[in-house]
Amino acid sequence: MIDPDTKRYDIYEVKAIGNRKLLSAVNADGITVINNGQWLTPQQVQELYKEASNQPSPQDDAYRQLQEQIDKDNDRVVAVTGHDYFIKDENGKVVMYPRVHTVLGDQYEESEEMIRAKQDAKAEVRRLVDSGDRKALTEYIKDIDGYQLYLDQLDNNSDTKEDVIEALASLKSRKPAGVSVEVGNVADEIVRIFFDTDAQTITPLNYNTLTIKLQGKDFKISQLMEEATFNELISSLTTLKETYDLLGYRISSKRHTWFAEFATASGVRRIAGETDLVAIDRDGKFHILDTKTSKKTFAKEQLASPTGLIEYSPFTDLHKLFDGRNPKWSTKTQYSRQLTVYMAIMQKAMPNIVFAENPLEVLPIKVEYNYSLIDALFNGG
Repeated sequence: MIDPDTKRYDIYEVKAIGNRKLLSAVNADGITVINNGQWLTPQQVQELYKEASNQPSPQDDAYRQLQEQIDKDNDRVVAVTGHDYFIKDENGKVVMYPRVHTVLGDQYEESEEMIRAKQDAKAEVRRLVDSGDRKALTEYIKDIDGYQLYLDQLDNNSDTKEDVIEALASLKSRKPAGVSVEVGNVADEIVRIFFDTDAQTITPLNYNTLTIKLQGKDFKISQLMEEATFNELISSLTTLKETYDLLGYRISSKRHTWFAEFATASGVRRIAGETDLVAIDRDGKFHILDTKTSKKTFAKEQLASPTGLIEYSPFTDLHKLFDGRNPKWSTKTQYSRQLTVYMAIMQKAMPNIVFAENPLEVLPIKVEYNYSLIDALFNGG
């Protein structure tokens, strides 16, 4: 070993290799390195560099753990409805997990008609469940997509009874999903493919050939979206990707259902949902990236009102005059609530996960839609 008390060293560089930081010093005898307060010989330096180079960076290690979690979780997802996920537990038993948005509640106040319809449906579902008349219950709910999954829950999982009743009442009483929901799903699939370089080798981002799956069916993008809209979306995503590349993010766009159980005063609360993108920065910390597409601008704009011009943003502001319906909170608040729940689910699924200081990022993208294309395909419009 070299004695630092008998020789003078001029410290000149700090190098980062893997997850180690090595402080280099030089003198007449050559290069030496201080590591954890210990002076090393040149031979020991080479051995240390070799060892450090073989270690994954914090980013690589976190990304590997994420992919392992995704592969493990996705193998357990059995089915998905508009209200719930059905997921196998560790013993292979299928358990119902309500979607995040059903747990949070709707952003807009329901009309009296909608409230009464749900109350009536809930009362009828409960009556039929408690009566044990399975034939009558089946007849009542058979128009609900995946109704057999809910019947199986009633047979096999007594602790999900209340969730099943709530789900069936909601599905029975609500109107069919609007065209905007399908448009959002189209955009989500494009976003996933755009940030997945492996997928692009199989499905290039070409307007005339790109195919995506919706509601279990394959559709060409040209069937769902006009070319100008597609190009505008790709342009917006390209700008986002350039920013993330500069930040050093490594992005996972693989479809993933996060799910977890939480103990509450009223019993076990199950929640599940899918994230759009998960990014890991150079320090191995996680970011949740959620893209939100809208035909409206998310910026402030001047709009006319009975009292004159009002500065308004449909994303951050809450104003019944321009929202048309009665919002209980702003769109930004709704998204923030949603992403906060995802953060809790992820932490539960991966206890060792470390989130960045500001881990929740909503990415609003303005896109002009042609609703008639999608309405014709999904609703026979």
